[in-house]
Amino acid sequence: MLLLTNKTIDKLKYDLVRDGLVDMDGLNFALEKAQKYSTNLSEELINENLISEKKLLNFIQEKLHIPYVELSDYTPDITCLKYVSYENAEKYRIFPLFKIEDVLTIAMSDPLDLFAINNLFLKENVLIEPVVCAEKAVLDAIKKYYNNDDGASSAKNWTQRLINENLNDEIINYTITDMIKNAIDDDCEAIYFERKEEGMNIYFDKKHTGFIPNILATRFVYNLRNVFAHTAFVDENAPQNTKFDFKYKNNTYCILLSFLPTKYGTRISLLINPPLAQLENEIISKLDLLLEAPALIGLSCDIKDNFVYSFAQYAALKKSVLMIENLVKYELDNVIQVETGKNTGIYFDEIIKQIELQNFDVVFFEKIYTQEQFEKLKMFSKEKSIFVTAFGDNIGKFDYFIDKNGKIS
Repeated sequence: MLLLTNKTIDKLKYDLVRDGLVDMDGLNFALEKAQKYSTNLSEELINENLISEKKLLNFIQEKLHIPYVELSDYTPDITCLKYVSYENAEKYRIFPLFKIEDVLTIAMSDPLDLFAINNLFLKENVLIEPVVCAEKAVLDAIKKYYNNDDGASSAKNWTQRLINENLNDEIINYTITDMIKNAIDDDCEAIYFERKEEGMNIYFDKKHTGFIPNILATRFVYNLRNVFAHTAFVDENAPQNTKFDFKYKNNTYCILLSFLPTKYGTRISLLINPPLAQLENEIISKLDLLLEAPALIGLSCDIKDNFVYSFAQYAALKKSVLMIENLVKYELDNVIQVETGKNTGIYFDEIIKQIELQNFDVVFFEKIYTQEQFEKLKMFSKEKSIFVTAFGDNIGKFDYFIDKNGKIS
């Protein structure tokens, strides 16, 4: 976990060796890793167990004569937030704690940045009293205490952070999180990262929204793979798909994460699936009729996933339901969900056999690929309710059709 920015630790790194806290080989190893992965030296020292967090911060306290504090032990005076904007707090990784007379105490992750931030307070006529603490604690305090009025635009300020080439993993993760929040607020369905020679372009749907310079692009991809995907990627040159749940404003969004190798590097897509849709009474009444008798029901190619899952969840209140899909996007109660990317050819026939053996009342197919498969489902729908994505000339051959807005005809 990153504790101090490079300015402080770079100045004092050899003092760590002289004081016997880190040996020279360990320091050189950490320096090589920090340079190779564009990470922070202090982060590498701690990650490699060359020094503990507490020892490093106590060392900084002793060398710079600036008190080290556990930020979690303080209850900050939130009236002091007015002295530091959300943007500056995040940019300089500082957090105002309290003010006594004309002295404002500020928690800092990088005490050698004090000269850089002094200009922020000239017009306030206050003196700055710094204390040093872990960078994560500063970031957590910023996230916790800055109210919506001061921090509401934070999700849209992530582009400014990308200008700073010294971003650490913690900041990168916050940046990715704010990208997703920004996309949700703007009703975007997807975020795309497209690698170019000079870096990586960011698109919200089809609109160019930001740019990641080359020095940060590799680490962005790394963090997306390892922090958000929670998946071990054995071959980075092969296409990969995974998902994760993202909680925002009391809702849970399923994010489908896809990695596609290209000429310049990996292209990444984050498809944002909103919470399950609330079905209108009119749709529910028609859905009840569909579930009363066997039928083949076509789903529009443009229908939202959350509508389809809402149908399945409602159907499961009365029937046994099976969903067959490439990647499960929502976990549903009382619905059997089969995740497969191979529902073609002979595998499709195996699925049909299992439906018969398991005796499901309702089956949702995410997609079928051939006319032969369509004809088999048409015959199979004489016994069960089958929902499947409509395609080509077959659209008019369904018993019922559900359009992109969830309306049934």
